[in-house]
Amino acid sequence: MTLFISYGMTRSGSTLAFETEKAILENYGMPQDKIIFKGLENWIENYLPEKYLSDIDSLKKINEKTLNKFVVFKTHGAANKKLINFIRKFKIPVTISVRDPKDIIISLLEISKKNRSINETGFINIISFKDALRNIEEDLWRLETWKPLIEEGIAKVIPYEETIKDAEIIIQFLADLTSKPKLLISEIKEITKKRFTQFNVGIAGRGQKSLNLIEIYRVEKKIYQRLNNAIKPSVFYKKTKYSIIKFTFGLFTFKREFLYSKIRKFIKFLKFLLKRVFKN
Repeated sequence: MTLFISYGMTRSGSTLAFETEKAILENYGMPQDKIIFKGLENWIENYLPEKYLSDIDSLKKINEKTLNKFVVFKTHGAANKKLINFIRKFKIPVTISVRDPKDIIISLLEISKKNRSINETGFINIISFKDALRNIEEDLWRLETWKPLIEEGIAKVIPYEETIKDAEIIIQFLADLTSKPKLLISEIKEITKKRFTQFNVGIAGRGQKSLNLIEIYRVEKKIYQRLNNAIKPSVFYKKTKYSIIKFTFGLFTFKREFLYSKIRKFIKFLKFLLKRVFKN
């Protein structure tokens, strides 16, 4: 059979999709042991760094090592013309993990806080909402490079919101791909739930509840059109509808909190100056 590519933007639920795909294939009698390949020894799982997505000779060799089984490789990298043609030629299955950007914001802020507390390096520069939003904007172009395969029906879009609920979309996709009987979610949940922490699996919709109205508006304005355009017609993320009164109230609240924060900073600075004066 063949190599299997599982792509996702960072914090998009790509690990959940990847582990679910592995669990299903293992249940079908297709082991997902790490494939040993030069340059990929340091990865504890089957992972393709972005530079390997341009190395077609290496991909062909990896594909040969999968023998007669599907073996899933995760990646966060951008696609390119050579890779797309390789996927078309060898009929490589591809899944594309996506998630509501508002939830990605929350996930980025949480993992950053966690990593800073334990001196890990990943995502530590994402301190604020603005940092998280900028990270998504900078990462979105990679998703857009996979668009031709989505349009051709080669790549299957996997929304996190459905995967976290019952994984039906992945279960059905792999049943069709392998011509095997469709599994029940209970048959793979026992495997997947052991592979995650609260920072890998989050409740869908947290961003809508945790972000303020202005932040929600900014995420949806900056990200949704590009995201939906990249993954259509598979999935469509709807913008939040607000009444004029509710939005106006939200804007007033945001400006009031912004003003209060400026006043608090000014008072803090003033206290600092007074201490210096009295000290001298």
